[in-house]
Amino acid sequence: MKLYNVFALASVFSISAGQTCPDPYSGTPGDSGWLKYINCGESTSSSSNKNWPPSSCPGTPAKPWPNAGAYSFPANLDTGYGPNMTQAQVYAIMSLVWVIENGGDNFKGVVPWWKAYSYIQNIGDDRGYTTNIVGFCTGTGDDLIFLKSLQKLEPCNPLVQYIPDVQALSKSNSAKLTGLSGFANAILQQGGGPTGSGPINPNYLQATWNTLADKNSDGGYWGIAMDRSRKYNLGLPISKGQLYDIALNSGNVDSIIKKVTVRPPTAAESGGQQEKLWLAALQKAWIKVISDKSNELDGGQNDRGVMWQHLLDPTSTTKNSQGQIGATNKVPLLQLELPMTVNAYGSTVTIQKP
Repeated sequence: MKLYNVFALASVFSISAGQTCPDPYSGTPGDSGWLKYINCGESTSSSSNKNWPPSSCPGTPAKPWPNAGAYSFPANLDTGYGPNMTQAQVYAIMSLVWVIENGGDNFKGVVPWWKAYSYIQNIGDDRGYTTNIVGFCTGTGDDLIFLKSLQKLEPCNPLVQYIPDVQALSKSNSAKLTGLSGFANAILQQGGGPTGSGPINPNYLQATWNTLADKNSDGGYWGIAMDRSRKYNLGLPISKGQLYDIALNSGNVDSIIKKVTVRPPTAAESGGQQEKLWLAALQKAWIKVISDKSNELDGGQNDRGVMWQHLLDPTSTTKNSQGQIGATNKVPLLQLELPMTVNAYGSTVTIQKP
């Protein structure tokens, strides 16, 4: 699945009926004009699930939720082969993905990648609502997987009501928002509120990562990346981050891995020179793929590949689509050490440690 700029909370998209969403949205998520903006010409209707809430659901309020922030991911997150990655290393990966999905503005500080938990918008791509940190879609199937994961954790969660509606939409690959009245506000309330940094439901967060970490499901990009790190003995955080970015952007990391002619490291070689050689070959193959406009990945722009390449090899002089080198590091950042400064689409971003 192609990842759209879901981290950018306002973008221009045109849909087949000729409707164009204004850019940017001038209000606040959840205000009186927000639904019209995010629906982008599509109408919603009441959920078909009339037996809601079930009588078994408690009437007492949930415990206070923690605020969303830089480390808003599960403490027991699978981080693949080798030593467990630190919170800062996972944050660095999520921040690098955020940067490449939001190229265009200079930035220095703690990257607010977590604000996308509450993201929801019809972006006019015939997939219905696009939601959450990697763009689960109501019209494709991955949002349904997320909702069912949430149901297992919290059967009375207000989003669970919409499972029959999203199931019907995804079954027909529908761009419609039928049955989804109230869905967007529930996403906003569960995922951090209007600012994206407010209280976030721990079950909502866990269901997000259960979906991301399932290597066998649509939307399981993190799980696929960590699984391949085990398969190929890749223990460096930079290798795992690169695999995740490729899986997320292309939907098929194996097709890129097949192009690598350098042998992967043995277990004894993990983290050493052979892993770096293999990763360099993977990056070269990936840059070639995304630079080919016929693949419809990033519009033929090589920025995301060049960024990761420079983090591995600071001697690289390969330029991105705007004539920038990928980053400013003078030594390889194999452990994704922070702070780091990267370049993408004409912008320069310094990622600082929380």
